[in-house]
Amino acid sequence: MLGRSNSMRVTALGCVVLTGSLLVPGTSAAEPVAPPRPTIKATAAAIAARQVAAFTEARVAQPQAPPTASNPDLESGSFFKTGIGVAVLAAFGAGVGYALYSASNDRIRSTGR
Repeated sequence: MLGRSNSMRVTALGCVVLTGSLLVPGTSAAEPVAPPRPTIKATAAAIAARQVAAFTEARVAQPQAPPTASNPDLESGSFFKTGIGVAVLAAFGAGVGYALYSASNDRIRSTGR
């Protein structure tokens, strides 16, 4: 009985060591050590500096020109006087009319109504 108990202990100890060695991450000698990555704050600061430099160069290179509108429909005073505006009003009116018709001609009548 004593011999069986020792072999069981050795087997259990071997399983524990094997499981522990599988769970602990190991480093490989063949893997090169990567340099530390820059932090998000440092990366954001570098990107911001590049953007400011590009914006400043672009602003200095081009003189200020007055903005021009490319769409004459957007310059008009009233949207609802345009063709698209009339179509929007017609669709809205049709929707409201159908809702009122549907509410008054509902086939389901409840006692709570």
